[in-house]
This record gives sequence, structure tokens and C-alpha cells, in this order.
Amino acid sequence: MSAHLLATGEERPPHARRHEGNTLNCQMVGSTGPTTLEATPSAEVPNILQRFGGLPVFLPVVTHLLQIVDDPDVTQAKVSGLIESDPGLATDTLRLANSPLFGFTATVQTVPHAVSLLGTERVKRLATTATLRRYLSGLFTDPVVRRLWAHSIACGVISAEIASRTWVSRDRGYAAGLLHDVGRIGMISGYPEKVCRILSADYASVQDVLLSEREALGMDHCEAGWWLCKTWGLPEPFWQINRHHHAPPDGRTGLEALVSFSCRLSTALGFPAVSCAGTESPEALLAATPSYRYVVLAEDLTDFAERARKALESLG
Repeated sequence: MSAHLLATGEERPPHARRHEGNTLNCQMVGSTGPTTLEATPSAEVPNILQRFGGLPVFLPVVTHLLQIVDDPDVTQAKVSGLIESDPGLATDTLRLANSPLFGFTATVQTVPHAVSLLGTERVKRLATTATLRRYLSGLFTDPVVRRLWAHSIACGVISAEIASRTWVSRDRGYAAGLLHDVGRIGMISGYPEKVCRILSADYASVQDVLLSEREALGMDHCEAGWWLCKTWGLPEPFWQINRHHHAPPDGRTGLEALVSFSCRLSTALGFPAVSCAGTESPEALLAATPSYRYVVLAEDLTDFAERARKALESLG
């Protein structure tokens, strides 16, 4: 059992509740049901790094990698040099490159070797994954943390798969999906007991989750993610994806809409960040989202889930 779960006699978060059959509905972006609350970053919010107990900045190396993520002229030598400039990141990247996910028979011993075998896009994805995982270091014994990480990996993998069928690059799709819940990762890094208590509860709707986060920390994870991405100097689309991924669609398109859909599909395929009653089935989600009806087919769902599971086994 999680070390951070509620102690005997302790009250659950005020908006948490246990499942009551399947009559309650968890509505997210693009749903035909009740709308969700949208984060509105406030001028009164203090420095996010102070609020999160001195959470370190995102590695400048990876920030640079994300800034050149769509540059077709970036060279293997440049990507290798950036990763090698941070020894810890280089070590983590090589560890992932040698994981069963890729199945190399010989050991990948250097970053340039990894880039030559995997290509610049895959290595950039590995470096981003390794960096994000650092913020949860020491917390992976908690099932709540593992569930949050699984959701982030699944959303990254599914976003990449969908992006490859659109005008969005697979690399950018993966990075945006992986980082869409960085606000929760920041929260849990700064306040592990408080946030694990919130995320371990069952909720009737996503609105209740956001309200519980706001009451406990003064902001929800959408607003926290907006502030973290901005403070860390990540590309602006990543700020907006964090801010809006639980907001009503309002005609949004492109990468924001893609990641919002991937977040919901990850949950529907069995990779939720939080337990929410009445989660829609993958088939129902596809039927309710016409804009993706011809991009993602019903026969793709099993493949998406399997790809997410394999990635999690290797990257987790």
C-alpha cells in the first residue's frame, strides 16, 4: 500500500468520493457533457519554484532540445553534443537506449552511437523522458506516483502515434504528450504527501480533482504546469497545452487538441492519472470526437495500448 495513502481516521480530500456504480461521468476536453474548469494563471501566484519547495529548473540542455525539436537541419553531432554536455543526462539516455524497448544485441556505449542507431528524434525523446523522470526520483515506490508516470508515458506514446498521421511531427507530439501533466509532477515533487493524498482518492468528475488541488495548494495542476513550463523556458506551445488540456475545446485545433484527445484516450485505455468514475470507453471517445474519427481507427486502440505498455516497461 502507498506510503502516502490516507491514515486511519483522516478525512479524504473534500471533493473526493468513492465510485457509485457507473452513473457518474468524468468529462474532459471534447466531451458532450459538463464543461471543466480552466486554469487562469494569476498575477498573485508566487514564484512557482518557491511554491514547489525549490524544485530545480528543467535542464537547459533539454530545453534547447525541445526548442529545436522541429528543426529539420539539426545534426546528429549537435544533438549528441548537447546531451553529452550533461553527464547525468548522458548516462540516463544511454541506460534507456540499452533497454529492452529497442532490443539491441550489442551494448550502446556512447551518445553518438545511440544517435546513429536510433536517430535524432528518438534520442531527443529519450533525453526528455530521462529528465522528467528525475523529478520523481525516490518516489516510485508509491503506486500513485507510478500511475501518474504511466499516464504521462502513455500520453506521450499515443500523441506521437497520432501526430505521425497529421501535420505534427512525431517528436513534438511525444514531447508535448509526455509533458502535458508536468504541473502534477511538479506538485508531487514539492509536496509528495499532500499531493499523493489528493491523487489516491476516487472522484466523480475531473472538476472535483481540480478543486481538490486548488484547495490544497492554491492552484490546480493545469495552472501549475503553465507556470512551470514558462519558468523553465520551454517553448510556448507547451505552456498552453498544460494550461488547456482539461478545458472545453472551443474550436481548438493542432497540437493542443491532439494532446487533449491523447490524454483522454490514455485514460480510456487504462492509463489514468487519477481514479475518476464513469470514465468513457475508447470506442465511445472515438465516436464522440469526430475530428479524430478518421485519424484513429477502432483497430488502432489495441496497438496504442500495447505500445504504451512496452514503452512503460522499458522507460519506467
